[in-house]
Amino acid sequence: MSPPGILSDNQVLDFNNMDIETQKLKNKEAEVDPATPSKKSKDKKSKKEKSEKKKSSKDKKRKSSSAKSSDGEDSDSSKKSSKNSSNKRVKEHKEQDVSEAPSASSKSESDSESEKDPNHLDNFNISQSTKNALQKRGINALFPIQAKTLVPILEGNDVLGRARTGTGKTLAFSLPIVEKLISNPQNSQILTRRGRAPRAIILAPTRELANQVTNELSSLNAELSVACFYGGSGYDKQNQAIWKGLDVVVGTPGRVIDHLNSGKLKCNSVEFLCLDEADQMLDIGFKDDMETVLNMVKEQREEGSYQTLLFSATVPEWIGQITRTFMRPGFVKIDLVGSQTLKTSETIEHFAIQSSWQARRDVVADVVAVYGKSGRTIIFTETKRDANELALHDKLSHFAQVLHGDIAQSQREVTLQGFRDGNVKVLICTDVAARGLDIPEVDLVINSEQPKDIETYIHRSGRTGRAGRSGTCVTCFKPMDTWWVDLVRRKAGINCQVIQPPNAKDIISVTGQEAATKVSKCNLDAADLFTDTASKLVDDKFKGDAVKALSAALAHIAGYAGGVKSRSLLSGLDSDVTMVCTLTHEIRGNGYVRGILTRHCPNLSQDDCKAFRMSKDHTQVVFDVRADLVEECTNENNEKELWIAGTKWVDSTTVTMGLCEKLPELEEREFSHRAMASPGGRFSRARSGGSGRRGGASFSRGGGSSFRRGGGGSRGRR
Repeated sequence: MSPPGILSDNQVLDFNNMDIETQKLKNKEAEVDPATPSKKSKDKKSKKEKSEKKKSSKDKKRKSSSAKSSDGEDSDSSKKSSKNSSNKRVKEHKEQDVSEAPSASSKSESDSESEKDPNHLDNFNISQSTKNALQKRGINALFPIQAKTLVPILEGNDVLGRARTGTGKTLAFSLPIVEKLISNPQNSQILTRRGRAPRAIILAPTRELANQVTNELSSLNAELSVACFYGGSGYDKQNQAIWKGLDVVVGTPGRVIDHLNSGKLKCNSVEFLCLDEADQMLDIGFKDDMETVLNMVKEQREEGSYQTLLFSATVPEWIGQITRTFMRPGFVKIDLVGSQTLKTSETIEHFAIQSSWQARRDVVADVVAVYGKSGRTIIFTETKRDANELALHDKLSHFAQVLHGDIAQSQREVTLQGFRDGNVKVLICTDVAARGLDIPEVDLVINSEQPKDIETYIHRSGRTGRAGRSGTCVTCFKPMDTWWVDLVRRKAGINCQVIQPPNAKDIISVTGQEAATKVSKCNLDAADLFTDTASKLVDDKFKGDAVKALSAALAHIAGYAGGVKSRSLLSGLDSDVTMVCTLTHEIRGNGYVRGILTRHCPNLSQDDCKAFRMSKDHTQVVFDVRADLVEECTNENNEKELWIAGTKWVDSTTVTMGLCEKLPELEEREFSHRAMASPGGRFSRARSGGSGRRGGASFSRGGGSSFRRGGGGSRGRR
């Protein structure tokens, strides 16, 4: 019996007239019991014995015996050739079987995977060409929002989809649109007709997101003609694409309206009208433009002849109005957020750093060094000017690029491509890139100051932690805005941890290792070219100390050639240091520690120490002191000494003083709860006794009552 999949000589193969299963059945019937030798095998055995006898004959009889056996050998060779050709046909047939249909083992593995994962591609009615395109990109299963929306869209329903940022909303509408466009029986004629009107129009808030959607559609099916229309690019190329004929138009609302108004772009064949990141388009002022496009399509197409799709991370009231006006009754709403508090990806870690405005840029640069490491980082600023200034910082300028509205479109595309390829490590931008950009490899997002609202924070932080990857979001906030952290925790359901700015030890540890890795990758042949210069440098500048010279080189590569300064843990300023006073008993206020400093350090003025904060357990007080007034040293007995404003500090049994390396859990400021209760309103601008509005409640540090109605304290009025 032949092994499985191998046919014996007497098994006949007819590939043209039978399928694989029939062939297997015939082969099984043709199998012969190996215990019963066949006639053919007997003939071969006898010929072999004759051949051996002829070889043992004398030399003088070789020629004659060789001549006599020539006929037998020819017969063997012909049989061998026939067998080889048969095996060759079998091998070709097997290869054909593998290419046309999966093997039993691979099929069983695929079946087991699809049974384990309900969102596996094999569980959906998706064309094989689309499956191949997805699997080529490493996608074997759909994300929840994609799986939930696929069937309703394929069934012809209008759909409103809501899911967290970074969960695959772009593919959620791209996949069913492509499937329906290519499933038309007359598809071959439609795809080749010159001047054909688009069958799908997709609106996006930004040029970057429009390009991303275009690439997504093209990757699913290369036969579809997809064009991307947005401002800042020429009309000629876009008009030429319309003239040739389009299947899908993706663009920003303004440019799409321009083509519709010119009459060149028709929407009388539209089968899909999709609004991606609809809430963002509303925020940046595209409300009227979106309604214009919706009305144009509604005028040129009969109701029910096209589908309207809306996808977003948040659903404001305006979207509710759109669904009532432009979507058919009974539209399908798929909400994967619902009443859940957490509105960002669960794979993102959220941190907040208290930093003064003056120290903000330096703190941001150090956060990139410590938390960004060798990955990609996006830094968000509120204004274009802030972005430009941050990009010029000494620690960022050599690997950061700027992205905002004043940058030419061609340069924006080059910058984004460089960021995707890893040539640009840090992208500094305004909210132009806050929505929709799908760059899965972003490891760190930094807000240079707290965003204006929770929705902006959600979308910014959503640039990391995409497609199941982990990520980190760090936000800098001003000392008087501690209420913001509690607001984020409450409104977005985020466990946002307050951490201190990176200290010198953290910075040196991370950046030093990265610099050393770069040096270790240097080609040794290239290093030999600089041997003379290095030797001279070591001798002239470092007194022959090669280790010292290499350390200086690492510091320069890391961007800290000027040294790493200690900074305040409360404000981030390198002109201050943070100290901590620890007591063995609870105290009622910061004034207790102020009094201790006044008595023990007479040369320390009130302006030299500031920002007093009490710990939550009332046993510690942290505060900032001018860095040049504090010195920590070791005496001749190898004991540490602390000098403050020229006076040696001596700990007592109840009070100890020292430099603060890590902030304790601090007591919340008194006004933070009121500010949080109405952000941006009555108490949101309170400043150490200031008033949220004129004539209202005011705090006073002067004499008299601590809280007055009607505008009272010495610092209560504006």
